[in-house]
Parts: sequence; structure tokens; C-alpha cells
Amino acid sequence: MINIFRLLVGCRLGRQRLSPLAYATWSIFSCFLLITLPVFLYQGLVLWGLPLQRLLPFYMLSVGYLLYAVLLYVFAQSKRGITIHLAIVLGIVCFVVSIGGLYFVAELEFSRLVLISSIILGLVLAITPLLCNAGLFRLLRVILLLLVVVLVFWMSSRGERYEEEAVDRVNSALYVMDRADFPVVPTKPDVQGGGLVAQGDGFIAVTGDGEFYRLDWSVPGDELVAARLPLDSPLEGREAFYARDKGRVGFPFRVTDLLVQPTTGGDQLLVAHQIWNPDEKCFTLGVSRAALPEADDGDMELRQWTRIYETQPCVELPIDPVETGGRLAWLSPGRLLMTTGDHGKDGRNEPALSQDLSADYGKVLVLDLHGTADVFTSGHRNPQGLLVDAAGQIWVTEHGPAGGDEINRLDEGGNYGWPLATYGTWYGQRTWPLNPDGKNHGEFIEPVHAFVPGIAISNLIQLGGAQFPRWEGDLLIATLKSETLFRLRLHGNRVVYAEPIFVGERVRDLVQAKDGRIVLWTDDEEVTVLSRRMNPNAGREVYSQCQRCHEPVGSAQAIAPSLHGVLGRRIASVPGFDYSPALRSIKGNWDVQMLDAFLDNPSAFAPGTAMAAYGVPDDADRAALIRYLETQ
Repeated sequence: MINIFRLLVGCRLGRQRLSPLAYATWSIFSCFLLITLPVFLYQGLVLWGLPLQRLLPFYMLSVGYLLYAVLLYVFAQSKRGITIHLAIVLGIVCFVVSIGGLYFVAELEFSRLVLISSIILGLVLAITPLLCNAGLFRLLRVILLLLVVVLVFWMSSRGERYEEEAVDRVNSALYVMDRADFPVVPTKPDVQGGGLVAQGDGFIAVTGDGEFYRLDWSVPGDELVAARLPLDSPLEGREAFYARDKGRVGFPFRVTDLLVQPTTGGDQLLVAHQIWNPDEKCFTLGVSRAALPEADDGDMELRQWTRIYETQPCVELPIDPVETGGRLAWLSPGRLLMTTGDHGKDGRNEPALSQDLSADYGKVLVLDLHGTADVFTSGHRNPQGLLVDAAGQIWVTEHGPAGGDEINRLDEGGNYGWPLATYGTWYGQRTWPLNPDGKNHGEFIEPVHAFVPGIAISNLIQLGGAQFPRWEGDLLIATLKSETLFRLRLHGNRVVYAEPIFVGERVRDLVQAKDGRIVLWTDDEEVTVLSRRMNPNAGREVYSQCQRCHEPVGSAQAIAPSLHGVLGRRIASVPGFDYSPALRSIKGNWDVQMLDAFLDNPSAFAPGTAMAAYGVPDDADRAALIRYLETQ
């Protein structure tokens, strides 16, 4: 056995001369085999069904194998040849050099077992031709070709494409959220866009193509069910524009936003959208209105739209079709705010529309719903978010060029500088040509906050306290490119911090449901719902704050009565404690309702109580604490 091993290890490869073409053919088919077979056998996946970020290890493995094959052939065909053990060492070196760096690439997912199996298979396949005579090598090449063909058919019929696992949790600094995704649109629209608005207990959604859906919570209230609404598309001139040769590809002709207007005759739906004028060959933005119908039963006639307003002048091609703005918000009953983008007319090669007060573009307009509009603010590039907060302050988010996405608090008549002031730069350059200094906004109004680099900012909302009481009053901003929400904590007009909350989706619009859940409209035309995850140990964690007073510390006596057995116990009945007169005057035993009322607002329940400053205002925390106390 030892002699056989020594003979094998000492064997020199390359005694016969191999055709370079034959060995190259063998190497290519072998490379395909070693990068596809292990991943299929171990994981049941086909290599061509993997996402790009998971293909990098196999690209590097291919490079390592082909490099090994070339070097092995050169050494083996030399006068001295190469021994088997040196061939194995050479192969290991080639593979380590090609894929060793993958272990230092952050967040790169790959199976070490698959890679190791591929390396072993690669060593065997590369060396095999050098151990065979010419006849046997021809036979092996035919077998290898047949094996590859059979494997391709087998994997195509039995293999599975890789699917990312659904992310069911979203982390933030103060809360952990459960995530649920709901499909809305049966067929993906041609363009991204549209929006989402609350209506009753549910929502109305519109796609970029102008299809409308009513979204209602299911009976358990844990998922959204979509029903198509019988509304015609408001996109006037879209078919005529797409019929033009140059207008067919890559132009997002779309609906940009929607609002609900309650009236005595029923809810009305308002939408902002693009309009193509085929005679003048130019674009405008419009606001149209229609009565909100019930869900489509298949027999209802499509509701038509009435135009309320159309921007002026009509903007001639070429334009930047994504810099349209088009967000809507109610300033007051009957007065509607609308954002407009500059459509790429940014002053570099033609006059800047944002600074031209006779043009509606690059502005925030205020409409009276009777066909007239005034300029509310100017100097905007592409305002993609619009909010009138609980205090009546108006907020706008807008895209900068390369960087410089802004959050602005609007003052009527204000000029926010674009394109004469920005913290962004022109694409591929280090400055913005109309403001090469870029240190500040000079005579124009500064943004409240700017993002550098840009995040492709979209819409924003102000958060209420339901489900997320520690976020109450904060702004929540959606993004496209960054696939992240940003929660902004404000102090006056200053942003104290902007917390990124990664969701992994391009979020076009967002609303907060009545119960506090956050509902996102994504560019996949899906709805993502974020709800607060209840910690199973939340009650114990809240109780840990109560222990400081209600349980003894070391040899020191507790300064408040024990909470063990409090439910069902007579109020103010534990001996040795000085209860307030108001608490002593309350008759009866502690039950869930009374304890909840006391913890919610101790001073209101029993004026003068020593617990006045130690209530539990968070509904969820209070409910968790009471559930915990029921077990004590």
C-alpha cells in the first residue's frame, strides 16, 4: 500500500501530448460542471436562477479553475512534467487566490460547503486528462459533454430559482416592527408612480398607470384586501404620446398622487397626473376630480374625470420626465397645495423655470378648485413630498441633483434657491455649475435638513402616537434609491437627528392607519404594513421599573406596597403604607379596568397620590404590565 501511494504521489503528469483545443474544451465543460453541480445537489438551486449578489463566488471560482487549468497544462506539457502532489498544491493556491478574498466581503452570502465541494471537483477534473491516454481522453470528453447536456435538462426541470426569504421584521432604535407585504396589482404596470391615501378605515391606491384600488382590512384586521375601482385613467394623451417612436421607451408618463375630498354628496377623488398635448407637442401637469365609486362588480361603467387645473405654460420636449413633482395636500377646506417640478429646465442650457414666477414649474402652488392658482413658494427642483402637519406647518421634500436632497419648511412667498443654490453637484462632477461654491444658500431660504449623498427622497408623514407613542410628532420620510425610511426628531425647526430604518423597498408613498400601523406604497405596486412587535417579555420589562419602589432593595423596606396579587385586592388595603386620602376614599377591589385607568393617569384617578409622576401612558406597555400582574 505504501509503495502504491509513493508511486502515485511521485507520478509525473504530461507524458503524452494533449491537443490544446481538446484540453480547452474539457476545461470549459468542467468549469460549467463544477460551478453548477454542487449548488444543485446541496441546495436544489440552478445557478442561473441566483441573484447577482450571490453569483460573485462562482465567478471567482471559474476564474480560479481556468487559471489552474492553464498553468497545469503548461507545467504538465513541459519536459519535466509535474507530480500529482505539486499539481494539487498548485490547484489549491489558484483557488485560494481567486476566492480567498470573499471571506472579507461584508454581507456576502455563500455556502462554504458548496465552495469546498467545487474546489475538490475542480482538482479532480483538471488533473484527469493528464492521467489518461489519448483514446481514453476522447471517451471521457464525450461522457463529459453528455453529462453536461443531461445535467442542464435535469436542472431546468427539477431545479428551483433562488428566492429571497421574506423579511418579517424591521428594526429601529425605539421599536421592533413586524412587516407584512400584500400584492395589490395583478399585473405590474408599465411605469412606477401613483400613491396611497387613507379613506374611512381603509385606503385608496393608484398605480402610475392610473389603475385605482380600494384596500380594506380583512375581518381579523391583519391583512389588506384589494378591489379594483371602476375609474377611467386620467392620463390624457398617454396613448398618443406612446404611439410616437421616441416616446415609447423609458418615459414614465404617470399619475403622481391622489387625495380624498369628503363632500355632502359622497367622497370625491382628486388626482395629479401628466398631460400630453399632441398638437403643441408639450407636457403639462393636471389635477382632475371624479366621484369615488364602489368596488368594480364587472357591470359598472367607468367613471370619468373632470379637469380642475392644468399648469401653464405647456413644456416642450425634451424634458426630464421624472422631475415633475405632483404631490397634493389640503391647505384648508377648498384650498389645495400642489408641487411641481422643473421638468429638467434648470438654467444650464435654457432659462430656469423654478425662478420664473410667470411659469407654474419648480413651485408649490395653491389651487382654489375653481381653476385658478397662485404661487405659494418657488425655487424647487423636484418636490416629491408634501405635508401640512398638526400645527399647520408645511413641509416639502425634494430631490437635489447628485446629492442635496432637501427637507424644507415652507413660508408663503419664500424662494428656496433652485437652481441658483443647492448642496448637490452635477452628475459626474464635483460642483453644481450655477453655484460652484455650494457652501450655503446665500440669499435664499436654507433647507431644514439636506442629505449628502442623496437618498432619492419621496413623500413624508407626521406620526401619531398610536402604536408608536415615543415617535409621536416625528416626521417619517420615505426614499426610493436608499430603500430606507428616515425618522426625523424635530426641536422647533431644527432636525435633532435622522434615524435610518432600512426596509429594502423603493417606497413611493406612505400613510399611517387609524390604529397606528404604517402603510407603505412601494414601486413594486405592493403594500407593506409595519406594526409594532410586542415583546413577549414586555410586561416583565415594564414591571422592572416598578420594582424600585414596590419591592425591597437589600435590607431596606419597599416604599410602596407589593404589586404581587394586586388584582382582586381591596384598594389601599396593604398595612404599613400611607395612602393618599383620595385613594383611600375609593371603594372596591382592583380589577383590570380600574388598574388600567390608574396607571394611565394616576392624578386623575386619585388626586394627590404619590404615584402622580409614575404612570404608564403607553397603551401597549400598560396592557403588557397588567397581563404580567395577572400572573403574579
